[in-house]
Order: sequence, then C-alpha cells, then structure tokens
Amino acid sequence: MKSFEKITRKTYDPLWIKQEFMSYDQQFVDIRSKYKYKCAECFKCSKRFAIGDMLALVCFKNVGNKVLCQSCAKDLNVE
Repeated sequence: MKSFEKITRKTYDPLWIKQEFMSYDQQFVDIRSKYKYKCAECFKCSKRFAIGDMLALVCFKNVGNKVLCQSCAKDLNVE
C-alpha cells in the first residue's frame, strides 16, 4: 500500500494577550519539565526561548493558553 501526506491549516483566534507574562528562567524550565507542554518555544514561530527571554501569554479560542515570543505577540496585539 502507498501512503500519502495531508497538510491541514488551522486558524487560531486570540481572546486576550498578556504581553509581558514572565521571564524564561531556570526555575520556569524546571517547573515546566514536569508537564507535557514545556513552553520551551514560541507557539507561533517555534523560536526556542533562551534564559532571560520575556514570554507573552495568549489565550486562544478552543485551544487555551500558549506562550509566544515578544515579536509574535506584538504582531497579534495590533488592533
């Protein structure tokens, strides 16, 4: 049998954004290591966070809370 690939698109609708949620530090990494969603990269652009980066928190309709880098959060926060 042959296999095939299927690419789907999903639209994420932000409900609210907290631009400066918290700093990505070692304590945050240690706490999130116990969870499935590690918050180690931007949900939108997949940029890996470095220690000291400021995280933005966004709640998406039908998805929940996710973290974004400052650049992606600013793009979403334009009214």
